[in-house]
Amino acid sequence: MKPEEIVLYEEKGRLIFWSYSFKVFQDRIEAYFWPHKQVIPFSDVESVELVEKIPWTVGRGLRYGIPRTKHSGIKYFAIRDEGIRLRLRRGRWKQIVLSVKEPEKVKALIERRLELNEPEIVFSGLAQTA
Repeated sequence: MKPEEIVLYEEKGRLIFWSYSFKVFQDRIEAYFWPHKQVIPFSDVESVELVEKIPWTVGRGLRYGIPRTKHSGIKYFAIRDEGIRLRLRRGRWKQIVLSVKEPEKVKALIERRLELNEPEIVFSGLAQTA
């Protein structure tokens, strides 16, 4: 098994006719809510934050924002309690909200993966002298 195929967190469920799943791998996050699947590499994630309360008025399912705008986003609502918001550096969507059952655990896991996947800064040129 490849290291990038190790699942660090997985959540699956079913809402009447539709199935959903959220997975965190070592190099990416996958969100699936029929019929939409989103693969988010950690290199595209700028930040992750908790969403304290998802209002009952949003219901369940997928919610789309206007693509390529400041407030664009896609929201995966499987449960109505809490979730996480991923702010993205690039791509069609600027933010993605996932309503996961264990948001603190998922947030900590993603933050740890972001720290490990940060590109190293290589300095070249003249050496500084004191």
